Amino acid sequence: LRLRLLAWLLLPLVIVGAAAAAGAYFFMERRLTSAYDLDLGDIARALVPYIRVHNGLIELELSDEADAILRADSTDRIYYAWRDGEGHVVAGDPHLKPPPRLPEGHLRFWNDTLDGRPIRAAALEAATGGMPISVVAAETTFKRQRASEDALLSAIVPTALLSFGAVLALIFGGARGLGPLRRLRDEVPWRCPVCLRTVARRPVV
Repeated sequence: LRLRLLAWLLLPLVIVGAAAAAGAYFFMERRLTSAYDLDLGDIARALVPYIRVHNGLIELELSDEADAILRADSTDRIYYAWRDGEGHVVAGDPHLKPPPRLPEGHLRFWNDTLDGRPIRAAALEAATGGMPISVVAAETTFKRQRASEDALLSAIVPTALLSFGAVLALIFGGARGLGPLRRLRDEVPWRCPVCLRTVARRPVV
């Protein structure tokens, strides 16, 4: 009876614990992705003013100091590129691929690979001097992966500890609760068939 009770109680506990851990992880993962995408989108927006149009030609006005500031990151490597209306790279990293299409005036985010490493990229379509341009900013995903692993641990460890505590409570609580039945099981085989004496009641300690 004790094993049957434990089996019926542990299965819902495991399901609820797994669902709680998965829900917490996906919530934290989504918030982390949104926060990092916001920073990456800000880089893409910040790149637009550095493009100028002179005599019908697109020119880049970006100093080495500004380039160093835009690429500054202690964990990941930053890439970016400007493209004209025909998709030709005007400046930046020429091997950075553009997205298939861009929603006008809105940022688009996607995952890709560059030099064999995973990257997260953001692209924005804009216009400078009446000429359409697109800006792509990307970064490697080392800090995102590290944050994802931390989020996974933050979701699993508390749930695992709570589940372990609940299992111990079920085991010891079930043993205490079924104590009278266990004593009855031990006493009944020793009673004679014609004995009408009541079973001794002992308080559960």
